Amino acid sequence: MDKDFYELLGVSRSADPTEIKKAYRNLARKYHPDANGGDEQAEEMFKAISVAYEVLSDPEKKARYDQYGINGLRGDAGFNSQGGGSFDFNLSDLFESFFGGQGFSSGFTRNSQGSNDVQAQVEITLSEAAFGVTKAVELKLDRACNVCFGSGAKEGSSPITCSICSGSGVTQELRQSFFGQMMVQNVCSTCSGFGSIIEHPCESCSGSGVSIQDLTLEVNIPAGVETGSRLRLSGQGPAGPRGSSPGDLYVSIFVEVDDSFERHGDDLVGVQNISFLSAIFGINIPVKTLDGNEMLHVPPGSKSGDIFKLHGQGMGRLRGRGRGDILIYINVDIPSVKDLTEEQKQLLKDFAQSTGEEIDESNVNHTLFEKVKRAFS
Repeated sequence: MDKDFYELLGVSRSADPTEIKKAYRNLARKYHPDANGGDEQAEEMFKAISVAYEVLSDPEKKARYDQYGINGLRGDAGFNSQGGGSFDFNLSDLFESFFGGQGFSSGFTRNSQGSNDVQAQVEITLSEAAFGVTKAVELKLDRACNVCFGSGAKEGSSPITCSICSGSGVTQELRQSFFGQMMVQNVCSTCSGFGSIIEHPCESCSGSGVSIQDLTLEVNIPAGVETGSRLRLSGQGPAGPRGSSPGDLYVSIFVEVDDSFERHGDDLVGVQNISFLSAIFGINIPVKTLDGNEMLHVPPGSKSGDIFKLHGQGMGRLRGRGRGDILIYINVDIPSVKDLTEEQKQLLKDFAQSTGEEIDESNVNHTLFEKVKRAFS
């Protein structure tokens, strides 16, 4: 029996377009082939819910489906009834009819030889991440064989057309699915999807059509990237076997830790230590930035935790113009009494006396040994 489209999406027949769309999106995320590692059942389910949504989201198709069921759509999809509650049709034809002539499967067709992409990592400094940089990446990648030029065939010979799939690279079989019986396509096991067979392999590449080569690629890294950012260089990955399409190169970015700044989005945070006298009287002090030293004015009466902003001197914005800011936290250094001379101590005592503040001298000039001895006495 045919699977009901409403049941596939988990909605009632009175569901409005918003409910139908929400249900489809949730199921699509769950069953998408990219999220299921090539699981065939998940792929079939994804195709089924996609067709169901295509029908139920179109008022005209939905009306015909509600009135006549799947038979009301047969004129659109171009398949023939086989009776007994099932039907025989080519799934690609159904998708082509519903999805504008491109064929539904084109959205997630997999390379029959597996993924041909490759990943590399590049380390850059914080300054390079702020302004952008071009880096040379050294790799060992498959490139077209220099002897057979990617064909895989020995010099003087050529690949022959596969007799099983007639050069298409696919075979068809009848399979039971959510819609009943359908004709589905599989990669030809004889030619592995290439559509041709190598009778006399190239001796240099053993018929693969590729050989490993040392390469140096220039990678343009934009301003504003951060650790974990990934750049895609389309078609710069390994060459595909026997002349098939090359893969992509994905470059992962690692930004080195900087001794002066901590990054927060597009902003940089640094700490500037000043003496307690500078905090009292104010000071102009040079601070490090990505553009060189910048004079920072710390006004009189500043205290630890005060923040000063240097506008537009932070990280470049990856998805926007301009740059972030630098935030400087002030940390006031309070000297330890053991680091003061007797004259300095007396001056501070005189200052305290002038303000009427009392100093507890019981904590002054006691060694660690004396403190321990008093604690046990």
